Amino acid sequence: MNNLLDIDSISGFKKDPISGAYVNVDKGVLAEAKYRKKLNKTILDMQAEINTLKEEVNKLKKLLTE
Repeated sequence: MNNLLDIDSISGFKKDPISGAYVNVDKGVLAEAKYRKKLNKTILDMQAEINTLKEEVNKLKKLLTE
């Protein structure tokens, strides 16, 4: 991977001459993507927990009205 070629038209990317693949070498973009992925997982976990709590509250309400 040390033989990556600079690409003038695309900033933050280099080209692997063997495979022809474009490689993102901008570490800031990678860190931001990882942060967004972690944040999205946290949001999904919180939504699932909220839904569970709503179900439990509804069960308790039902028990109280019986």
